[in-house]
Amino acid sequence: IGIQVALNDSIIDTSPGYAVIDKDKIYLGMSGRSKYKSLPTWRHNRFWSETNSETLPQKHQIAESTADLVFLHIQQLWDQISDEADKLVIAVPSSFGEENLGLLLGMCEELKIPLACFVDASIAEAAQEETHSNIIHIEIHLHSLTLTQIKRERMVSRQNVRQIESFGLNKLIDSWTALIAEQSIRDLRIDPIHKAESEQELFNKIPLWINEFRGQPSKKFPIESEGRNWEISVSLESVMETCATFYQDIAETLEKVRAREKSSLIISSRLNGFPGFMDSLYQLGGFDILTLSNDSTIKSINKLKSELLINNGGVKYFTKLPGLEKASETIGSHRYSPTHMVWKHQAIPIKSN
Repeated sequence: IGIQVALNDSIIDTSPGYAVIDKDKIYLGMSGRSKYKSLPTWRHNRFWSETNSETLPQKHQIAESTADLVFLHIQQLWDQISDEADKLVIAVPSSFGEENLGLLLGMCEELKIPLACFVDASIAEAAQEETHSNIIHIEIHLHSLTLTQIKRERMVSRQNVRQIESFGLNKLIDSWTALIAEQSIRDLRIDPIHKAESEQELFNKIPLWINEFRGQPSKKFPIESEGRNWEISVSLESVMETCATFYQDIAETLEKVRAREKSSLIISSRLNGFPGFMDSLYQLGGFDILTLSNDSTIKSINKLKSELLINNGGVKYFTKLPGLEKASETIGSHRYSPTHMVWKHQAIPIKSN
């Protein structure tokens, strides 16, 4: 999960919202994430979700507020494309409010970035898909999950936004780390989070390892200790049990906001590969489920350039866009064969017989 930087339709970088300061040097994005556990003296990963000018509890001469960290991150990202880019379109989460947008606008002006407009990322993604009239878009962030209700008529427009603060990638990684650490202690008598360096290694490996599960009943996880390499076998059921409460929260929220008519459920690429997540959605019924590609926002923005780059004097925020495909009431859902069901916060395997 991170901010995608693209030049036209080519993704240049994906930079997560991590900041680490060591003495007089700041590490942002992936370099910050790669040092987040090994250099724990000054670190922050909430500056994009809590962007404001209030002084940080642990301020530093490099950054005294979350707004300072966002400013430095934007500057770093813009530097990668500034020589070739003429205009910038910023796609933001549905949860971004006026204060967040105002701060970003001011930062772009100070950095002399030629900002053309803001666009709601969920609307940009929904606009390029063939869907029913009623749409719910699901996106995960580091510290929350956003459900955006969208209506498709002549335009694709945002109707309502809900945030689940109990669910975010950060909490999931903490849960998976605890699971692996407990099993490593039990099976190998090795605590992989006892030292900062080994905890960082665990932190680096977990996201890729989780995405490689792909329905397998278990998967090996490598553990390195004192120059020796070990492995533990972690079951899919145990991983799903760490997620079950989160998935249940999403299911309950979807039940509250769903329309009576059949709806389309659009799943961000950032949620692809989460063990059991698609199974939990499959159980709800009544949805055609679409999973997006990693570059879906970038593709949509490029297709909508003529609409987004109209200069009407000022920086516009788009929360509705023309649909790129005709809405359909007869499209078939993406079919999934569930392997587990979530019941009372427990992951239960579905037997073939």
